[in-house]
Amino acid sequence: MGGSPTYDRFYIYGPSVYNVMEWKLTLRAPEGANGIRIHHLFLSQEYDEFIGSIYNDKFYIILKAGSTDGGRATVINSMECRDPEVYSDFICSPGMQFCNPRQPYCYIAINTAASECCWFEGCPDGTATTDISGTGFECAGTEDGDSERSGSSSGWMMTEWPIEPGETFELIFHIHDTGDGIFDSQAIIDGIQFLPAVTPGTWPN
Repeated sequence: MGGSPTYDRFYIYGPSVYNVMEWKLTLRAPEGANGIRIHHLFLSQEYDEFIGSIYNDKFYIILKAGSTDGGRATVINSMECRDPEVYSDFICSPGMQFCNPRQPYCYIAINTAASECCWFEGCPDGTATTDISGTGFECAGTEDGDSERSGSSSGWMMTEWPIEPGETFELIFHIHDTGDGIFDSQAIIDGIQFLPAVTPGTWPN
């Protein structure tokens, strides 16, 4: 926190990152559990000024499990992009799990399709529907001209991913500032569940 910049290991061609925070959990799946479900919410002051740019803070849920990519660190929460012709983080390539080949995807940030915009260039699906009042990230509007007070969220989201019964694995919840250390972002985790069956992916909850 507040130290020297570093690089984003999942987006190495982007700007330096600052204020990297990670929360690591080592868990063991109970017998009969074939997957996990995580409820989460991403909030940021970067709405809406930086939508469509590479300067967007990111929230990763990173899984290290033998049943996924041979135990390599894998980001499991990504989804379609808000405007893929303008910005995307990666293209689903052959061999990648649970994505559509050759389609662009975005990590959880202000550029995801689920992002609830505040005021900049309007909102593709109308106004924001997630009540984030009192968080410090709610939209402040433009009348005061203070962009640092503007904000919004991704809305509540749900990520599901397969896990082997009895498997010991690591979850890393990672968030960072991209390109600066001033326009802050935050993630809220609201529950981790083990389930007998899951549909892998991330979508609005």
